Amino acid sequence: MAEIQMKLNGWQAIVVIIIVIGLIVVRLASFNDKTNNEELIQELEFQLMTEYFPDDVEHLKAVYESGDDDEVSDTVESITTTELTILSVQTSSPLLSFSSNQKVIVKVVYSLDDAFGNREQATTYYRFKHGGLLNTWRHMGRSGKTSYYLNFL
Repeated sequence: MAEIQMKLNGWQAIVVIIIVIGLIVVRLASFNDKTNNEELIQELEFQLMTEYFPDDVEHLKAVYESGDDDEVSDTVESITTTELTILSVQTSSPLLSFSSNQKVIVKVVYSLDDAFGNREQATTYYRFKHGGLLNTWRHMGRSGKTSYYLNFL
């Protein structure tokens, strides 16, 4: 296997360092706080609740089949009192896209709190298509932390 070596001397190394720092600054500038964007918040609430509702139903079925009335009552109260609280919403816009429709990675930090306070804070990443002209958001699926920070296209 061939090995590629590159030697940078003096001014070449300085130019490469300046370019790398410039890319990092541009990348960090493309992160936006969207906590006050009502359209995006509504889409995120829908996605989060549809992800957790089936798990809650399965848990309720298992508890119901166990026959313990107290546990069934506690589970029903937990499910019916659960409130979704979105703590922060940040978007990562693609660096190399200049169209009005962009594939944006959304980082949402939220908590699901019930009457017993036994759920924790979590972070989830989603892919959305954002139409800039009408501020429309369309869910495209789940994403990850790497895609959020390296959203180039």
